[in-house]
Amino acid sequence: MDFVISLGYRAPDGLPSTWPGNPRIIHWRISEPGVEGGPAENMRALRKTFSELETRINLFVLVNRKEKLGKTAA
Repeated sequence: MDFVISLGYRAPDGLPSTWPGNPRIIHWRISEPGVEGGPAENMRALRKTFSELETRINLFVLVNRKEKLGKTAA
């Protein structure tokens, strides 16, 4: 199965509702990595965003691996 994943505070305007191959379309609400402030604030914001993405990707892989294993065992 194919996926289209958009990232950001909200789903982008104008995101097509249909794609070739009929993939699942997912939006992950992720904190914006850029903030007003100095280097320390920007680094904290970037680390927070990176951590959110890392967590989402790990969960995505885990869930889809289990679904794939369940289908092949049936």
